[in-house]
Amino acid sequence: MTELVLMVHGSLESKPKIIDDFNEQNAECSKNSIEKKLKEAFIKDKRNDDPRQRYYATDETLQIMHVEFPDGRSN
Repeated sequence: MTELVLMVHGSLESKPKIIDDFNEQNAECSKNSIEKKLKEAFIKDKRNDDPRQRYYATDETLQIMHVEFPDGRSN
């Protein structure tokens, strides 16, 4: 899950591109399971002054990541 969050959070890529790229790096994950995680853990949204939609991890996903990795990327 951590790799997916780092790869997707703030991404402008299309869903099929994200799924293909992640599957290429993690062949043990099926494309269906990756798509399911995208739907569960991310939303596509416009934020601040950016006119483009990006994928953002949901608040729940970010809370889980914070609990698992309290020191962020330095863990």
